[in-house]
Amino acid sequence: MSTVSELGRSHLYCSGTKLCSIFYHLWTTFAALTSFVRNMTLFVFFSCLLLSCLPKTGYESTIIGSSSKINTILSPAGQTKIARDSNGYWFVVVDDDAGTTDYFIKLIYSTTTANPTSSGDWVTTVLVAASGSPVVETVEGTIGAIIIDSNDTLHFVYIEETLGDIRYSYCDNLSEINCTDSWSNPVTLNDDLDNVAMHPAIAVDSDNTPHVIWYQVISRVRNIFYTKANTTGGFYADKQMGTATVNKMFPGIAIDTDDTVHIAWQDADESAFCYLKSKDAANTAPALSTWKNSTYDNTTPDNVFTTDANDGGNIRGCSLVIDVYNNVWLGGTIAAGDDINVYRCPAGDNAWDSVSLAINSTYNYQVQLGVAGKGELHMVGINSTSNDVIYRKYTTSGGWDGDDTTIKEGIFEWPCIEKRIRPDSSSCIGLVWGDDTNDDVYWSTVEATPINLYSRLYANIRLPI
Repeated sequence: MSTVSELGRSHLYCSGTKLCSIFYHLWTTFAALTSFVRNMTLFVFFSCLLLSCLPKTGYESTIIGSSSKINTILSPAGQTKIARDSNGYWFVVVDDDAGTTDYFIKLIYSTTTANPTSSGDWVTTVLVAASGSPVVETVEGTIGAIIIDSNDTLHFVYIEETLGDIRYSYCDNLSEINCTDSWSNPVTLNDDLDNVAMHPAIAVDSDNTPHVIWYQVISRVRNIFYTKANTTGGFYADKQMGTATVNKMFPGIAIDTDDTVHIAWQDADESAFCYLKSKDAANTAPALSTWKNSTYDNTTPDNVFTTDANDGGNIRGCSLVIDVYNNVWLGGTIAAGDDINVYRCPAGDNAWDSVSLAINSTYNYQVQLGVAGKGELHMVGINSTSNDVIYRKYTTSGGWDGDDTTIKEGIFEWPCIEKRIRPDSSSCIGLVWGDDTNDDVYWSTVEATPINLYSRLYANIRLPI
């Protein structure tokens, strides 16, 4: 029989054992957790190190396959524009004047999300024409532009050729894009219908609201106009941008991930790239007071580049794009020397880089820019001597990658490149252009670095359009 003292010792012994056991389990749990955290830290570190060492896709500007004819038109192709939906299908608009005065606009869209390599991979429908059965409007039309938003709605702007005004329609059912019922009724955007409008460009913000810019000839002076959609199915009254007495042409528009609207144009009198941006609130009418320069402290447009008055130089069009890090890229061709000058404005209220990304190139005109990946700029244009379609790429880590790459030899015009590839797209960027000799539309792709999860960790971005 146990004594009281023995029972007490036994109880103390059991209590101590249980206490030690609790501390032991706490210690082993803590040690295991520490080991897990340490191992995960090492795993993340070495994973990032490995990813940073992997080769970059498309670093050599490789042409994917050969260029292919996707459509035969009745006369030399005019302006071409390209867009891609979330499923990876490409859509192209092109002008066609049938060799007569009957101007109309075609839409050519791919039936495969892989690289469309033949005309059999494309379907053609007429959007705007004065005769036949166009799906949007029965009028003469020219110079169309498109963009596809995050809901896969295709927005379309164009010039009504007879009156010279800007019109807009959209299609929210791309699977039946060749049916009239899939398109909205066209609306006219410009208030001044007595003067001819030209070269519209379109962008959408994070709410998928379309913003449109164009130039209009008033008393023989070309002026820039801008508007955006309102909340009632129409558009706000357009606003004239910049000085009214200066010839301004070939505008571009882009919207960053903060919904700041950026515009640029060619100043034909000053031979300069001009630039403004606006931080308008959503669902409000455009106000000229919100349009300011790159540092957002002055309403006078930036003259990003001005040629020397003594060299006979003249800006020959400009192209404006924004990458997923909200850096603004603006470039075009200078007639004197046929060089390309590309400028970059870092994200935020910052000034343009003081040093132009100039290259000695044989580009002459119709330069278009596109962006993909981290600091990757794609450029397409026309060779000034041979009229070949030429391509080149710039990366922030490697600069301009060697010499111009000839995509297609011939007599071509109006090349276009995707402005910004989607993060979920395949690693290629689409190109289209018109054949000025055989009256064809051609297509090709080049490799591009897609936006992957790793690179997207460094920026809070919405999916680009």
